[in-house]
Amino acid sequence: YKWGGENLLTGVDCSGFTMKIFQILDTIFHTVPFSREAMEQQFHGRITAGDLICYNAINGIGHVGIYIGNNRVIHAGSTATGIHTSVANYRSVNCVRRIVR
Repeated sequence: YKWGGENLLTGVDCSGFTMKIFQILDTIFHTVPFSREAMEQQFHGRITAGDLICYNAINGIGHVGIYIGNNRVIHAGSTATGIHTSVANYRSVNCVRRIVR
């Protein structure tokens, strides 16, 4: 985990992690371009029980992760936890988005 990080080898924060994963998927599957900030990522895709889970914070979206099935999300949590999985509703969910082309 690295605040503001965008490199999967040297460190990412939550939105840097989701951005890089969807950039990789775009090169393979030609999906969609993806923004850097968690606040912007909430507007990608369609509202659904889907791929991207945006979590609440005091001033809007504060965290984002990728739903991996079985009520689990993978996300870059903190410097202490790094990239790990959690139950999908481990904190207050703002929205869930399906990322489609």
